[in-house]
Amino acid sequence: MTALMARAPAKVNLTFEVIGEMADGYHEVSTLLQSIDLEDELVFELEPARETAISIAVSGHSKNDFPLDHTNLIAKAIKEFVACLPDRQGLKAAVTVDKRIPIGAGMGGGSSDAAATLLTLNYYYGHPLGAEDLLALAARLGADVPFMIEGGTRVGRGRGDELTAVSIANNLCLVLIKPRGLSISTAWVYSAYDDFPEPERSPVWTPPDLVGALNALTTGDLELAATCFGNDLEPVVFHHHPQLAEIKASLLSLGCWGCYLTGSGPTLFATVSGPEMAHAVRRKFFSLGDGDPDPGQSGRSPRHPAFDVDFWIAGCVGYGARLIGELA
Repeated sequence: MTALMARAPAKVNLTFEVIGEMADGYHEVSTLLQSIDLEDELVFELEPARETAISIAVSGHSKNDFPLDHTNLIAKAIKEFVACLPDRQGLKAAVTVDKRIPIGAGMGGGSSDAAATLLTLNYYYGHPLGAEDLLALAARLGADVPFMIEGGTRVGRGRGDELTAVSIANNLCLVLIKPRGLSISTAWVYSAYDDFPEPERSPVWTPPDLVGALNALTTGDLELAATCFGNDLEPVVFHHHPQLAEIKASLLSLGCWGCYLTGSGPTLFATVSGPEMAHAVRRKFFSLGDGDPDPGQSGRSPRHPAFDVDFWIAGCVGYGARLIGELA
């Protein structure tokens, strides 16, 4: 039996534009993706078997609603990878996930877990898949999975899986907030977006500016870049979940440079000047809450008097899912 550890980072969509509908029914998008240092940790116990058998266990505060059956992207990734092997050999796989990325939050946690699974199995079997084949397999599992293999800062087009690397001058510091108990289906958001009448879009909403964001990030003007971020899905999500608009207004009132929905939500990310400002925003946001107003970088936060939320402080990273190594 071989035991391997991998880590799977979350992502934010700094910009997200819906271009139209593709021939296969998917929505065509243009998005600026960024991996961040909020990560799941996965331990794989692997051994050869006549037939493939998969078991998944989970811990961590984001474990609620985490599927443990064949619908989990980890299980799908294992089955797809094993099916690619020339001798169709079986695999007994026991996977334990320390789930830190919230589920149904628009942060790509499931996709990142799948990416970590593919990288781990490719190592375990002696790298039978090259980089292009691995990315092609990742794309079959989901639009975000190729980015979660690559990581860093990349422009995604098509379904979001046609990736172009971007080199930026400085790392952004982010605060992230997700209402507890609120998860949003990506399929539902796109359906609601298609039905959402244009006049009802928020008058304070401004569309994302990918070119402006890239120019500002390249020169290191992070405050200007923050004004160029945005998400086409934000007006419809805010329409159905107005508390998100209230949280956004609260963060902006505390001096954040910008605040936007990531992916299909409901997580909001706000840009700040650095960790000192991030912790100050956290203290002020929870100043009327109960308990310790600043318990640490990540994890559960005290209850806000108006919003029951989780709050994270995150930095940007230049990598995607990665294998940490073998366990003794």
